[in-house]
Amino acid sequence: KHALTHEVAYGSLLQDRRRALHAQIAETIEGLHHDRLAEQVDRLAHHALRGEVWDKAVTHLQAAGIRAIERAAYREASARLEEALGALTHLPDTRERVTQEIDIRVQHQMALARHGDLRQVLDHLSVARDLAESLGDRRRLGRVLASIATSLYVLGQHEQAVVAGREALTIGISEKDVWVQAEARFQLGTAYHALGDYGQATRVLRDNMTLLEDGLAQERSGLDYYVRLPSVVSRVWLAWCLAEQGAFAEGILHAREGVAIAERVGHRYSQVIALHGLAFVHLLRGDHEVAIPLLERGLTLAREREAVLWEADFACGLGHGYTLTGRAAEAVSLMEPSIRQQETIGAENELALWLSWLGEAYLHVDRPADASRITSRALALARERKQRSMQALCHRLEAEVTMRVEPFDPDTAERQYREALVLATELGMRPLVAHCHLGLGTLYRRTGDGGRAQQHRTTAATMYREMGMSFWLEKAEADTGSAP
Repeated sequence: KHALTHEVAYGSLLQDRRRALHAQIAETIEGLHHDRLAEQVDRLAHHALRGEVWDKAVTHLQAAGIRAIERAAYREASARLEEALGALTHLPDTRERVTQEIDIRVQHQMALARHGDLRQVLDHLSVARDLAESLGDRRRLGRVLASIATSLYVLGQHEQAVVAGREALTIGISEKDVWVQAEARFQLGTAYHALGDYGQATRVLRDNMTLLEDGLAQERSGLDYYVRLPSVVSRVWLAWCLAEQGAFAEGILHAREGVAIAERVGHRYSQVIALHGLAFVHLLRGDHEVAIPLLERGLTLAREREAVLWEADFACGLGHGYTLTGRAAEAVSLMEPSIRQQETIGAENELALWLSWLGEAYLHVDRPADASRITSRALALARERKQRSMQALCHRLEAEVTMRVEPFDPDTAERQYREALVLATELGMRPLVAHCHLGLGTLYRRTGDGGRAQQHRTTAATMYREMGMSFWLEKAEADTGSAP
């Protein structure tokens, strides 16, 4: 017992000496590199934490976390910011400490979301919101609400994202906080896009681009600067909205501008997003010779840069391109694990789209039962989340499945095509409208109604020609040429 007491005392003494040594090393580094502390932030964080110099530990750990976010090392960033929150508990409960906690929690959720740990994100933001409200800090509350809107969007809760985005925008305007306004408008644009409200999405995203015309200086002042640039992502989502409406030339212009800005600034995460934006517009138009190399490059970058939330976007987009160019078996092998991974982490904002593309691939590898099952699931998900554009897409895919199964049911196929056509027309989704006309033309040719078949195929060809969709125009014209 006596020996054990000595051992414990000796261990305690060693621990005290170690702690003092770490604190002394941190102080020495600060003295030697006082004019270049940013370069030493990782070492300072390490020694301040182990030296239990809590105020400096919080400051240096937070800085180390932000630095890791800047270079897209999101897991490392999460670890440093988690340590910062732990160190923060040792400080007195002052207003300054609470504001630090709000900022660290917002930054922490950025890192968590980017490497796919979504389940903790809303927990951090909920605490941050309560703290901001308790302080009456409207500006920080606006930033927290903008981050909440982001997280709700990623989780597929788009209507709730609109509510949070509107709250954030109201605060941003009243507080004259350009960053909050930019983030809120962007998040509203993404949520409206997901809901199929392309008019609203286009309006708020254009407003955002106008707001950010003064350059990138405003963006650098925001807590979210290191994650993505609003000027880039606003152009990306605007490009997608325009592409869904068939305005491909303008969409490609905005997408290219996004790529150029991200490359000029050297912003790694924004480069990944911008690349996907440009690829998606080309994919939707049917420019597979352009889209596929962009998607292959983007998938590699997403994996290299821990951009977990974008891996499935690239993988499923690439799979869709493969499907339409005769490589459906590769598409299935690529999409299935990517979708499973995103479901595991809870990132389901684009799940209905990914499932519909997988369903189409199943059709091309002669798996109609799997195509039917996955399409039904995608449609149910789109209805649950009120994603009307995805509902239209799924109705058209339902019809494609019906056209492939036996016994052939032309009445059901016609109803499904027309459900897709009505909804796509209402939402202004001109490429999908053209696809529906092409499908109806094929259906009526099969049932022997040559007049209506010719009418729908001609309509499809005309629309494809107007939108510059040459891949699809060739299909429509080939179909027309084989008319009875």
